[in-house]
Amino acid sequence: DWKILTWNIRGLNGQDKWVQVQRKIKESGCSIICLQETKRTVVDNHFIHNFCPKRFNKFDYLPSNGRFSETPVDVTDFSLSVEFKYTTSNKTWILTNIYGPCSDDRKVQFAHWLQNNIIPDHVEGLIVGDFN
Repeated sequence: DWKILTWNIRGLNGQDKWVQVQRKIKESGCSIICLQETKRTVVDNHFIHNFCPKRFNKFDYLPSNGRFSETPVDVTDFSLSVEFKYTTSNKTWILTNIYGPCSDDRKVQFAHWLQNNIIPDHVEGLIVGDFN
């Protein structure tokens, strides 16, 4: 079972938010965290461990300036997708974390993207996030 915590955190630059995230991670028993609107341009292991237990040792991010640190499965203006693999069966699935735009002109573009972003039938997937 995969437990996923998804949260529009609206800024993750202070210790008070770190404590809130720590509490939710512990409370939920999650194995995957999807955060939106962190307002961070750089995310690294040192930063992650301000609020995540050491078992959270792999991550990727799409910083607020629109670039990314590593190459995940897929990155768009609105999403970051990561492939997960079951170690017991080698089956894979894709998790897509979405952050929809707030501005009216980008909302139309986002709606068209979402409508045309069809997950193939042969792929298991889950879409989470803040759709605004």
